[in-house]
Formats: sequence, C-alpha cells, structure tokens
Amino acid sequence: MSAPSLAKAQSTPRPHESEGGASLGAAIAGPRLLGCVALGLGLVVLAGWAFSAYSLTSFLPGTLPTKANAAVLLALTGAAIVVHATGRGKRFVGLLAAVVGLVVIVTAIEYVARVDLGVDNLLFKDVAAQGAPYPGRMAIVSVVGFGASAGALLLLGRTWRGIHPSEVLALVAGSVGALGVLGYAYGAAQLTSIGSDTRIAFPTSLGFIALASAIVASDAEHGLTRLLRDPHLSGRLARRLVVVVILVLPVAGMLAINFGQPVSRNAASAIATLVVLELVTFVIVGGWIIEGTRRVEGASAGLAEALAISERRFREALSDVSVAAVMLDREGTVIFANRYLLDLMGRPPAEIIGQDWFETVSQRPDPGARRRGPAGRLVERVPPR
Repeated sequence: MSAPSLAKAQSTPRPHESEGGASLGAAIAGPRLLGCVALGLGLVVLAGWAFSAYSLTSFLPGTLPTKANAAVLLALTGAAIVVHATGRGKRFVGLLAAVVGLVVIVTAIEYVARVDLGVDNLLFKDVAAQGAPYPGRMAIVSVVGFGASAGALLLLGRTWRGIHPSEVLALVAGSVGALGVLGYAYGAAQLTSIGSDTRIAFPTSLGFIALASAIVASDAEHGLTRLLRDPHLSGRLARRLVVVVILVLPVAGMLAINFGQPVSRNAASAIATLVVLELVTFVIVGGWIIEGTRRVEGASAGLAEALAISERRFREALSDVSVAAVMLDREGTVIFANRYLLDLMGRPPAEIIGQDWFETVSQRPDPGARRRGPAGRLVERVPPR
C-alpha cells in the first residue's frame, strides 16, 4: 500500500490564539517604552508650565499649548501603562484610570452644562485664545481621547463576543491623536478641532498616539499585536497595511502640499480631508481582506489538524492487522510500516522507516522496481513459507 503522508503534505497549522508568538521580553518592553513616552510628554509639558517655558507646552511655534490638566492626565495614563507592563499593581492601574476618568467626566460636564467647576485652572492660570476659548480647559477631542484611554485601561484583557474592547477604545484615542498630527502637518485646523471651537494641542496628539500604541501592545498574545506578529499571509498583509496607513498616504499628502503647486489654506484642507478619507478606506477594505484571509487560514488549519488525526488513526488501525502495510512519500521514502511487514521482512524499524523502499527491498539494482511498485518487489524479496 503506497500513499503520501497527509500530515507532511500540509502546511504548518496556525497557532491558536492562546499560544501567542510574542516573547515575554517584547510583551513587556513595547508597552513600557510607549508608556514612558506618554509619561515623558506629560512631564515635559508640566515643566514648561512650571518654569514658564511655553515652547515646551506646544513644541511648535505659534501653536496652542497643551493644558496643564491634559498634561497631568497624559502622565497618569502613561504611568498606568508602565505599571501594567510590569504585571503588578493592577489595583493601582485601576485607580489611576479612575482618576483620569473622573477628570474627563468633570470636564465633559463643564462643556455640556457650560459651567466652570474650578478644575481648569487648578494648577496654573491660563488665558483664553483662538482655538482655546476656555482658559485652562482641554479640547473636546482631548476629552474623548482621555476617556477612551481610561476605559481601555479598565478593560484590558477582557473580551466581548470575540472583540477586545480595550483595543477598540485605544483605536479611538489613537485616531484623535493621528488626526491632530495630520492637522498640524497639513495646516488643516478642522482636523485638530473636529467640528468644535476647541483645538487639540500637538503634544497631546503625540501623546494619544503613544498611549494607543502602548495599550494595543499590552496584549501581545491576542488581537492586533498578535496579528502584526503573525508569520502567515494575514500577518504580512496587516504589516503592509500599517506601512501604507502610517507612512505612504500621509507622506504623499505632505509632498503634494509642500512640493506641488502653491496651494491655498482651503486647498491644503481639502488634501488633508482626502488623505483622511483614503486612510479610512484603506483601513476598512484592508481589514475586511485580512479578516477573510484569517478565516481561510483558520479553516485550512482545521483541515490539516483533521487530516493529521485521520492519518494517525489510520496508522494505528494498520499497525495491528495481519496484512503487510507500508506508506511512502512522493520520493519513495518509507514513512510507515506496520508490525506485520517488519516481522515478515525480519528487519527492525530503523532499517525500514526513513529509507528508500525500492533500495531496501531489492537485492540488486532493478530499473523496473519503481514501475512495478512496492508490492511487486516485496513478493520477490520475501521467501516462500
């Protein structure tokens, strides 16, 4: 009996979600580093307020400063991520996230009720400016970003119907930061305000990108991080999509504005809006393709596992029957021989398994051995009883 090895013919099955390919060092170093970036941004801005070095509060000349309370929340959220990366102090992480959430709720009430509850200028006195009509108060989009970050911290490690809520909230915060950075890069004020009369500051935008990346990286064995580390086709597609979204399209928009024909502010805003729409389209379409690829790979892995189980059972069944049974691969190498065949030939398994069948059963070179097949040569080889 000659048959190719089913298990050998299949590709390596995909690892299960619980097996994660990330190393412990990478799982800790990534979130810790990104959390330190967010923490450092917050501390630098606070130092700028404390020492009246206002260039440290905005980073870009002539732009709005990050408010002191936003800098505090940025530092607290970054510190919470750093602590979470150590695997200790879960209650402390929850406490920091709760403090951030409380400030977010108070600020949201101030915007909705149009009142001043006294938290805006609690640390440093501020004045109103264009894009920041409420002295000391963070922008509305910053409220959204910090609220999403706090919620993501509180929901880290939890799932709902296969979805990781922390990653969804982290993407919301990251989107707020990314729009702010694009707005400053393109000179498109509407991307920094998103329909409100308040604008997010550039350091805050950078902070949200760092926070979102750190939260996503905090779960290295599941979700987006595991997908980006996946060596299979879906992982390769995801990594290429990230390059396109983060580098190719934004840089193309900047080149169109800075090195193309002179454009007005309205034209720059139109280009920025077009780039954002292209980014959204790429993410949606790319995500749909990647998810479909993952399902196909999962189905293939299930098939490979089922075939391996079937082949194992088949071998077990052949091992105990009184019929000579042998399995060869495509090159004619023996990959299985049952006990009856080994006893019949009087050879130990080591001399049969892994050897060329036609050379093993032939006493002399015979060009017609392969054409006649393993059964014919075995009959010639075994003496009559």
